[in-house]
Amino acid sequence: MEEEKAINMLVVGTEQRAVLILDHSGMTVKKHIPLKSIATFIQCRGLFDVEYNIYVACRDGKIIVIRNGEVTD
Repeated sequence: MEEEKAINMLVVGTEQRAVLILDHSGMTVKKHIPLKSIATFIQCRGLFDVEYNIYVACRDGKIIVIRNGEVTD
């Protein structure tokens, strides 16, 4: 939510070529998104329950955009 005390979610890039979106406690995977490359930098925008974009820069120089869980190269 767009509030000062809103709950955040952790977004993690793994060495196994995936992006994981964890819940507010960091214990449960809310979304597992497989990639074709290993993520090095991640930028997130939006709200998980409404609409979100995740921009991923990869080791091989590719830029991947994830829109609401769908991967576009």
